[in-house]
Amino acid sequence: MPVKGSRLTTVWSSLWRLAHCALVVARHGLKRAAGDAARRLPWVSDRLAPAATGPEAVRRLLEELGGSFIKLGQVLALQPDIVPRRYCDAFFDLMDRMPPFDEAAVERVVREELGRAPEEIFDTFDRQPIA
Repeated sequence: MPVKGSRLTTVWSSLWRLAHCALVVARHGLKRAAGDAARRLPWVSDRLAPAATGPEAVRRLLEELGGSFIKLGQVLALQPDIVPRRYCDAFFDLMDRMPPFDEAAVERVVREELGRAPEEIFDTFDRQPIA
């Protein structure tokens, strides 16, 4: 097993993240393609939920990819001169309508990255998200 923080661990971590991103993008693309094909068959399209619009589908993709991709969507939401307005409107949901992180996950990341519990490092550590 590679030592935490070693170059090999970093490479494996990056490869896992790349594979995860590729799978999420492929799954969303297949869903979209299947939805387009299913709409041509009335007996199938009646049983499917309505497909998300282009901007909504991209927003959901960014949400599922997480962290940096959500931040990218937030930045793009503020760029109506670069991104079409309907996409900006969909990306605005990434600003303040995101579900909060799980407390245990936040604490686990702090422990892994800093080596101690949040209460040992910070004077205060609010469990309730601010926004």
